[in-house]
Amino acid sequence: MLFRSPDLGERLWTAFVGQGAQSPADREIAWQILNSAAAKVSSRNVFIATCFEKYLPKLEPQCYTIGSLDFTREAIQAWLRGVQGDLLDEDTASGSHGLEHLWRMILTALPNSIEDPAINMLVELYVDSPMIQSMARPRAHAVHLRLVNRCLEQMSYAAGKLKDSSNVAASGDYEPMSITASEQYVGEEELIFTRSLVLLREFLRAYQLKPYFAVPKPRPREPGPTTEVKGEVLDFKYQIFDGQVHGPVSGLEVGKSNTVPELFAIVDMATGFKNFKLYHWGAEISDNASTQGVTLEDLQIGKGLMLVTRQDDEQTRGSSPKTRTTNVDVEVINHFDAFWDYLGMEERLSKEVYHFIVKFPVYPKLLAAFEDDTTAWAEIFPLGEPFKCLYAVFAMRETLEVRMREGKPDSRLLTRSLGLIVSAITNQEVLDSCTNEDLRSHVAQALVECLMQLLREPISVETVTDCLTPTLLECLLQILESARLSKVAKNSIQMVSSAFEAILEASLHSRPFWTSFITAPSTPQLIRKLLLEDRRSSLRKSIMKQMTSKCTYTPSLSALSTLDITTAFWPLLRDMIPSAVSLPDQCEEAFSVALLVFRNLAESSVGSVDLDACLFQWGTLLTQHTAQETVGSTDEIDVIARGLSNLLYWCTSFAKASEHPIPPNQLGIQLFNKHLFPPLSDMEDDDILPENIPVLNSTTRRYLADAIVNLTRDDVEQYKEIMNQMESLAPYDPQDDRKYAHMARLTQANRI
Repeated sequence: MLFRSPDLGERLWTAFVGQGAQSPADREIAWQILNSAAAKVSSRNVFIATCFEKYLPKLEPQCYTIGSLDFTREAIQAWLRGVQGDLLDEDTASGSHGLEHLWRMILTALPNSIEDPAINMLVELYVDSPMIQSMARPRAHAVHLRLVNRCLEQMSYAAGKLKDSSNVAASGDYEPMSITASEQYVGEEELIFTRSLVLLREFLRAYQLKPYFAVPKPRPREPGPTTEVKGEVLDFKYQIFDGQVHGPVSGLEVGKSNTVPELFAIVDMATGFKNFKLYHWGAEISDNASTQGVTLEDLQIGKGLMLVTRQDDEQTRGSSPKTRTTNVDVEVINHFDAFWDYLGMEERLSKEVYHFIVKFPVYPKLLAAFEDDTTAWAEIFPLGEPFKCLYAVFAMRETLEVRMREGKPDSRLLTRSLGLIVSAITNQEVLDSCTNEDLRSHVAQALVECLMQLLREPISVETVTDCLTPTLLECLLQILESARLSKVAKNSIQMVSSAFEAILEASLHSRPFWTSFITAPSTPQLIRKLLLEDRRSSLRKSIMKQMTSKCTYTPSLSALSTLDITTAFWPLLRDMIPSAVSLPDQCEEAFSVALLVFRNLAESSVGSVDLDACLFQWGTLLTQHTAQETVGSTDEIDVIARGLSNLLYWCTSFAKASEHPIPPNQLGIQLFNKHLFPPLSDMEDDDILPENIPVLNSTTRRYLADAIVNLTRDDVEQYKEIMNQMESLAPYDPQDDRKYAHMARLTQANRI
């Protein structure tokens, strides 16, 4: 009945799987029924064939489901089973077998529907299908090139249409009624562009995982068939067929133990052909993945005539092995001019292009621009095209790393690169032209990290000094502050850290640059914000790491010494301590850096720090502090008590070591009563005891006790008072048979 009434078949198709379906669930059930029927038929079914050939091409994208994709898969598999053609044949590689239907689905499917499984299906067909696996490598390579070129052509076409639409929109020539249609048109072209790019990316990824396809090696140039004969010599003859011309019958010396690839190498040498097919007794001998280790004896090939049919050749025997074995990657690289242009497209498109092309070797024209002093920085970092800037930075860093790995540092290229990067950073239009804050932050980070890499390379002092200008410092500070205040940029912490590190790294190369930074009125507040006041622990730790690193080590050729840096940082850190005690959850990093800088500075020159002022400041802050540890928690640390105790201990230790007299004070007994053994309150009439908890952490108590010893070592009255306090804590009991030595034990433990 369906055969006699085609309209009925189309109506059923529309009602069940087209726009007439009652719901997505009903449509999926209908697909299951249809796919089940298609899988069961053993011979051509007219209705199923009609669905494949007439109805499926007209199916609307909004009706695409996994079921429709399975139906397309069945159409392709039926074509493969029928051996109706191959992927090189333009006529049979499109149309009824479903391949074009699959392409259509990939390019037009609604976002987040079936595009990913559809792309995977097509990639699988071109990489893992029995047809492609059975092809000789040159023929499979030709198939792959067709796929790559189709993707590239579709991208080029869509990019051209999008550019035209963008130009029209910029000119304001749109009619009001055409805006909606234009937006739909742009959306369709964007899908073609992005889906073609994703398909190309996924194909190359799968292709590179196949050793047989990924990097085809040239057949070895044997010195002659005689040296390659393995095993018993076969009585072989061959005849060449090249189009309509056939050659004479000639002898070919080959052995039974030669493998199929070796046979092809021998024929290759004898004929000079690049691509050819071999036939023996009417059957093709295939040089593919399944015959790599197979010998002629295994294939039961003996004497006889072998036919050599030449395929399409683009070059003659004897050309360069690299060009002779062109990889599909090279085809992409040959289109890098277009990809560079694509980086200037709308952000979501250029972002995908960027992440694709960074997997390939550096764009040759960009490399040439790096080395050409006449090329302006704005051509390499074009304004308003942030992904071109990102790629230029990537290309520059990649080039420098390759040169350094090869042991070939190019001072001229290093100098040129530093100048370009500094120009890009100091011209604010590069960052201001970015369309959003997050993208601006990524471009800034790329530029700043490249600057740091260059500053660590062997560039002449004169060149570096000329580039490290006050303008560069100002721009780096602006980048840092912008990132610090950003609520949008995902990499804001990393950006702040990188900008701060770049300032310190640049300072190591230029004392004027360092002086401009450290004497700027905003620097003390900046250090305070980064190291103490910022709530982000990861940022504070990063700033701490960078400051301690520069205060601990500087290169031998540095313009600054560690003493220069610690001397400059110390006043800022010293003045930060009183503020740190009010931020117990954020002060650990500030105390750590302050302690390191104080120790390094005092060890170098104890006279450069005011020990008396530090002692009274830290001692007073500690006596005013109330311990925050919990009784019974052995791992808890009161960060403020620990930080101040450490500082006070080292301050008194340096005073003792330098024989610096400590002015009279009551800090020793106050700290003893406040934090080591605070007095207990009397409890009367069931009054609740007020909290009066000592410092409990053993390490903190040890530093504090040692500091008290140093404070009271020359103060006899204060020392006696502490000893009396100790006696009251551990009274002697003559009735106790045990040797009562609490006092001695405490004295030894606390060195009192």
